[in-house]
Amino acid sequence: MFKAQFIARFKTMLTYKFTVLSGGITQIIFAFFKIFILTVFIKNNINSSPMNIAESVTYIWLTQIFFALIPWNVNWEDMNLFVSGNIVYEMARPGSLLGLLYSRTLSWRLANTIMRAIPLLAFNLAVLPVFGFSNYMIVAGTKWHVMLFVLSLSVSFFLSSMITVFLYSLALHLTNASNFFGVINSVAMVLSGTVIPLSFFPEWGQWILRIQPFKGVIDTPAMILIGAYSYEECFAFILLQLMWTCCLWGINYLLFRNGEKRMVVQGG
Repeated sequence: MFKAQFIARFKTMLTYKFTVLSGGITQIIFAFFKIFILTVFIKNNINSSPMNIAESVTYIWLTQIFFALIPWNVNWEDMNLFVSGNIVYEMARPGSLLGLLYSRTLSWRLANTIMRAIPLLAFNLAVLPVFGFSNYMIVAGTKWHVMLFVLSLSVSFFLSSMITVFLYSLALHLTNASNFFGVINSVAMVLSGTVIPLSFFPEWGQWILRIQPFKGVIDTPAMILIGAYSYEECFAFILLQLMWTCCLWGINYLLFRNGEKRMVVQGG
C-alpha cells in the first residue's frame, strides 16, 4: 500500500510543470544574487574566509538546486487531513498512519526536488559555459567525494521527510499547529545553510551547528561534494544523518501512537 501511495503522489507532483519552471527561474536569479554578495565578502576577507570562491559558488548552487529538499514547509493536502478531520479515513486504512504519511511525504519531496533540480543542473552545466560564466559553475571534489555526496544526498531525503512528518505529528497534539510552522520555516532555512553556509557562522557555535539535524539536509552533502571533509569525516557525518533519521522516527512513532489514542473528531 505504501508503495502505491508513493507512486501515486509522485505522478501527481509531476503534473505541476509551470510552477516548477517559474520556481526554477526565480532560484537561478536568487543564486546569482547570493553568489555576487558572498564573492565580494570573500574577496575582502580571503585569509579569514572558511571557504574559497569556487567552493562557495558550488555550495550556493546546491542549496538552490535542492531547495525543495529543505523541510521548511509541509504538504497542505496532507495537513488539511488533520484540520478537516478526514484523517479518520486514513486511519481506517490497513497499515500505520505514520508509515502512510511518511511515504507520501517522501514522494512529495522527491518529485519536487527532481523536477527543480534537472533544469537548474542543465542551466549550470550547459548554459553557463556558453555565455562565459564558467567561474560560476559547480565544481566537485574527487570522484569519491561525488559518490559520497550521492550517498549523503540520498539519506537527506529520508531525514528531510522525517522532519516534515514531525510537523504532522504536532497536529495531533496542538489545536493549531500552523502557528508553529513559521518558526520551523526560519529555523530550517538558517540551520540547513540555505541563507548562508554554516561554516561562515561564528567559530564558538560550530560544534552545535555540526550536530543539529538540519545540517544533514543540505549542508552535509554540499560540504562533501566540494571536498571540505576528509573521507573519515564524510562517513562520520553520513552516520550522523542516519542517526537523526532513526531518532526522529522513534520520536514520531511515539507522538503518533499517543496522538491517535487521544484523537477526538467532532462533526458527522
